[in-house]
Amino acid sequence: PEQGKANRYFRVLVAEDNIVNQKVAVRQLEKLGYAADVAADGLEAIEALKRIPYDLVLMDCQMPEMDGFQATSEIRRTEEGQGHTPIVAMTANAMEGDREKCMAAGMDGYIPKPVRIETLAEILKRWDTPLNMAVVKYLGELAGPENPDFLKELLETYLKDMPGRLEAVREAVRSGDAKALQAAAHALKGSSANLGAQRLQKICLALEYIGREKTVEGAAELLEDLQKEAASVKAEMEILRGDGPRP
Repeated sequence: PEQGKANRYFRVLVAEDNIVNQKVAVRQLEKLGYAADVAADGLEAIEALKRIPYDLVLMDCQMPEMDGFQATSEIRRTEEGQGHTPIVAMTANAMEGDREKCMAAGMDGYIPKPVRIETLAEILKRWDTPLNMAVVKYLGELAGPENPDFLKELLETYLKDMPGRLEAVREAVRSGDAKALQAAAHALKGSSANLGAQRLQKICLALEYIGREKTVEGAAELLEDLQKEAASVKAEMEILRGDGPRP
């Protein structure tokens, strides 16, 4: 089934040298509602990631010039403490030991080729989430054992701030104040990014761009996305904080 609007805020890079396989993967992603770009080898994938912060990379393991394992190791080296792009290997020989090789290179998982759309849907469901769990895990590690309430306090501060920040964005759109829209969207974007609210961060970025163009035209349509995504983030955070309904 074609997916909803939220997927506009999740970009996929397909690193694959075989043109037929490229076309099939891109079409499968389109059917699931995702926009995808293509890199023909590992070097191209590394260059693409420097330009665009992709949310997921589907990485073929066997490629000329630079294979998927080398490319992943290089991406992980450049990321060093600056975030973590999920990379899922696509491998034709799902041999014993392949999984270990993928993990050793710094990949987050692997799927056998030919890639089935159901498998792809599962992978996307795992990574296209209101909260990036890799960020949440990092914040937990940052706190360390000496500060066990750090994450809980961060979440509480964010949740307390959120209604006012959303209202500031709405008010700016209502009153047609481009400068206020830019400032309000920028503020919510920053705190959302820090807590791994990845889709919310992107909606805020889109609103910030609109405000920067000295207009609020097109912002009203994004407000609906903002409201829905904020509700999803709030629900996830409340579960994390330990007082929300368990799924």
